[in-house]
Amino acid sequence: SAQHRWSGAAREEVSRSGVVWEELGVWTTRRDERLLERCSGVAESGRLTAVLGPSGSGKTTLLRALVKTTAGVDVRGRVRRADGGELGGLRHGDAALLSQDSELFGRLTAVELLRFAYEMRGATRSKARELSAQSLRRFGLEKAAGRPVGDSRSSASASGDRGGALSGGERRRLCVALELALTESSRPALLAADEATSGLDAVAAERVIATLRRYARDQGVPTVATLHQPSSRIWLQQVDDVVLLAPGGRVAYHGPAKDVKRHFAKLGVKLPPHTNPAEWLLDIATSDNIAAYCDAWQQQQRRRAAAPRAPEDRSERANRPRRASIVKRIALLFGRSLKQVARDKRVHLLRLLGTAGLGVFLAERYGCDTDGDKLDAACVADRVALLSFSVISMTTMSLVR
Repeated sequence: SAQHRWSGAAREEVSRSGVVWEELGVWTTRRDERLLERCSGVAESGRLTAVLGPSGSGKTTLLRALVKTTAGVDVRGRVRRADGGELGGLRHGDAALLSQDSELFGRLTAVELLRFAYEMRGATRSKARELSAQSLRRFGLEKAAGRPVGDSRSSASASGDRGGALSGGERRRLCVALELALTESSRPALLAADEATSGLDAVAAERVIATLRRYARDQGVPTVATLHQPSSRIWLQQVDDVVLLAPGGRVAYHGPAKDVKRHFAKLGVKLPPHTNPAEWLLDIATSDNIAAYCDAWQQQQRRRAAAPRAPEDRSERANRPRRASIVKRIALLFGRSLKQVARDKRVHLLRLLGTAGLGVFLAERYGCDTDGDKLDAACVADRVALLSFSVISMTTMSLVR
């Protein structure tokens, strides 16, 4: 059976070319609420594993536990690499995470951001140019290399104007390229993408997922991506394996996507004709019988886990990710901020005019004549009000766009 490889000795065989998690569970620090029930699984090299589930099922929690970026929670279990050692995670540079809320400097171009990322990793300027060109070709961003990134407020981004900012799909692909550039090598042990298609139309979403799968296949990197509601084309053409999570962080299925229909058919749930399998799985995850489906999956896994497990190797990766010197990093950060500020002339002109106008108004409204060094109560009150409005204006003026 194809599902046999997800447990026991078969898991040991797969682990030589992927990433394995064993008895991985997440709770709140007081352990009064379970965020992710203990589970085991594998992400195979060269394959895209989709994590599906309704809101609150622990998709992001599982992803962050795999790359070890959880904070303020209690994580138990192991996540190990193909060589048997512990996966270091983002801090150790052997994993990459594409967050759903990635922020970029909107006035910089795609090629400038990529060069910055490679130079921060320690590459020379000429090497950074070479690596940036390779990355742009790999992710299909050559035509967008010289365009500003933009942000969610950019009209060009929404309209798709080729002379303006990057489109939403191009931004997501650029985020993938940047995250990979910042890892210790161009081939991390695990690539995780959290809600990589959020806010994108069906075509752009498919391009992003296709980019992730192509990278996983070409580079032999296990890739895990949480998907909110993938289209049928994404499911049929891009998804290799699937993890179905139920509310409460319980696993209802974990295995090849092509076997999921047969698994639930044995439980009496059949895929209706002309139905997107991903939507069907989400309906199952929110059904009244989901607890029984999760119990059935756990019992099935226990029966197949009869083979002895390999001894644990908790050795942490000793090597830290390569970085530029502290002086070079400060210079690169300063240069990036300087470019962003210098290219945002309209906003800074508005802030300058607004501050000058507000200063004239406040001086006229709260200015007071004093007789020598004596201040009366009204003048003191005016100066307190002047100071208060000045502080408020300095705080709010930074929000001007």
